[in-house]
Amino acid sequence: MCPLQPAWLADPDRRERFARAGAIDWFAYAEDLFERTGAAAVPFAPAALLDPGALARVSALALPDLPPGGLSADQLALLERWTAGGGLLLGFATAAADALFGVRDEGCVEQPAGPFSESAAFRFTDPELALPLLHPDRPAPELVAFSPARLVRADGARPLAVFADGRPAVTLRRVGSGWAVLFAFDPAQTCWVLHQGRPVDQDYYPDGFFRSNDGLVLGERDPEVPYADLIVGLLRNLLALTRQPFVYQLPALDGELPDALFFWGGDDEGCPAEQNLYAAEFMHEQGLPYHVNIMPNARGEWHTPPDLLPVLRRLGTEPSLHLNFMDGQQHPFRYTAADVAAQVGWYRHQFGEEPICTVFHCTLWHGWTEPAEYLRAAGVEADNSRFGRVGMNPVNQLSYGAGTSLPYFVRLASGERLDFVCEAINAYEPGYQRDGRMELEPLQRTLSDAAWWHGTMNLFYHSAPGLRRGEPVVAGAHGGALRGGGARRRRAAVQRGLCVAGGLRRAGAAGVGRGGGDGGWTPGDDGDPPRARPLVGQAGAGAGRAAGDGTCRRSRRLAPAPL
Repeated sequence: MCPLQPAWLADPDRRERFARAGAIDWFAYAEDLFERTGAAAVPFAPAALLDPGALARVSALALPDLPPGGLSADQLALLERWTAGGGLLLGFATAAADALFGVRDEGCVEQPAGPFSESAAFRFTDPELALPLLHPDRPAPELVAFSPARLVRADGARPLAVFADGRPAVTLRRVGSGWAVLFAFDPAQTCWVLHQGRPVDQDYYPDGFFRSNDGLVLGERDPEVPYADLIVGLLRNLLALTRQPFVYQLPALDGELPDALFFWGGDDEGCPAEQNLYAAEFMHEQGLPYHVNIMPNARGEWHTPPDLLPVLRRLGTEPSLHLNFMDGQQHPFRYTAADVAAQVGWYRHQFGEEPICTVFHCTLWHGWTEPAEYLRAAGVEADNSRFGRVGMNPVNQLSYGAGTSLPYFVRLASGERLDFVCEAINAYEPGYQRDGRMELEPLQRTLSDAAWWHGTMNLFYHSAPGLRRGEPVVAGAHGGALRGGGARRRRAAVQRGLCVAGGLRRAGAAGVGRGGGDGGWTPGDDGDPPRARPLVGQAGAGAGRAAGDGTCRRSRRLAPAPL
């Protein structure tokens, strides 16, 4: 078979047609999905679908939602020969190759309220490639499609997931030495919508503000399920059928692959400088890094003096900007690029450095990608203003409201990827006291989830008095669980926000061994037969560029254990 190189059909004419119509070419996000598996794909020109030599240079090929007749008889014949020779053909709601995918068309369910609305729910059913991805505490979650959903009947194909009515949502068909896989919905559109949400064009969850929470698309669905990561995990398992190696998405810890990466961030609400110092000292005592966003008042004045920043850094605390558009504004409020640039300039003037990863006070947000564009134009590299729960102060809450446990790049409606990382908050002040008692269960669930999903865990704590209020929990559960605990302790890396966000942009890809850790097919030294192994947990790369050590290790099931 050819070199292990996945590809996706990249059609500039298609993108131009969408742009002229004012629509989004959702298939552009296929590039991101492959990167999040740890196996970056290359663009494949439509003209090459008639070139056997070009097809021979790729091991997997994803097709967009081509309509019936969207592929010629010659193209279909060549694709079938390539697949039978060992290729993996992936259809993203493709209707142009039903015979090859082994399905028959029975209609389509459109999105009822536009491209950001749910069309159908589905569940994983396959015991080898899909079910092992699920968390044992949430063994059969209902997943969601945010794209038109094809209604098909399996005609020689094996269902891997089914819609609520029993029709297949994902099918697998063996073709010679290869496989043909049809997603009856578009995973590119679904994951893009989950990651970035809908445009914040009104106060959807009425609180008087335009906030990132207004972009949430999950509605009443369980926010503790990483919906997009599960789709990416299934895609990775399918790529593993071709013996594809993967880059493990977390940085190495003492030469080993960690189960999770934790980092702690929070904002200071414009508090006195001594509170930021207290928070830095407290986290330093626990052996943990911290990231604090420092807020100015409406006049650009600061409580924190410039000479405190070197002290914070020596204590392992990374400072950045807490943008303040709450004070002195009539809400709901839409800030401008000039407004954002002004506050970045205030920070630069006060502290003599660039803010790398920011947060908006009360997670104010409007539009779809506009705030990210404003920040990037001002020199900022990442933002931390998204949490998947509704409420002004949702203490003791865990959420994958963006569908993922990992950072991701922002994409513009044009399909262009902005060089800007979104770090969604996964857990908001878990473990805080209520009615004079500590709530350990949310924090234990947060730590256990991180180990199971093999992702990053972004925990948010206000610098003070928040950390003081949560002191016993942070010290006992965070420091103790991650620094001690004996043989059953999870391996966990701790990292600062800069390394997770800016580092994704600058670190470069890691070396890849034969298997790259938990990735797909990793042949053992004991002569294991060539077969795909289920990949449990680890759910993809924020940008396909997080560091690893290239260690060749056999895929393994990482069953959860108490921390």
